[in-house]
Amino acid sequence: MFDFSTLITDRTAFDVVQGTSKGFYNFEDLNRVEQAVAELNKTLSNAGYPIGATVKADWGKTDFPTENEMLRYLHNIQLLQDRFYSSEIATPISMKWLGFEGANNIEKILSNLEDMRKKMIEEYRFCGTINCGGDFL
Repeated sequence: MFDFSTLITDRTAFDVVQGTSKGFYNFEDLNRVEQAVAELNKTLSNAGYPIGATVKADWGKTDFPTENEMLRYLHNIQLLQDRFYSSEIATPISMKWLGFEGANNIEKILSNLEDMRKKMIEEYRFCGTINCGGDFL
């Protein structure tokens, strides 16, 4: 099970200028996002929200993402929003010239989706918890 607390949503311009680990977008970021998408894809599909995301969670240090792979990557984020919960945060249009705010937005969207999934589960009413057929509903 993916740990959504590992999502990075607090990158800053300082991270970029100082060259901190948050200041670069690399294979570790790609894998983290792909793993979060895979987890949401699975859990939401099991809950009756078929997403249909296609993931690649084995990016390596020497891999060079193609434009089509990055379009798929962003399309997965949009699919999750379109088929489950539309976040107020916009999915970046392209990975080309992705800044720290765009990188934050990708992972904030995933975090928000997981929060909404948890809230949905909390609101489930299981058999026997509501009096059906009686005076109460």
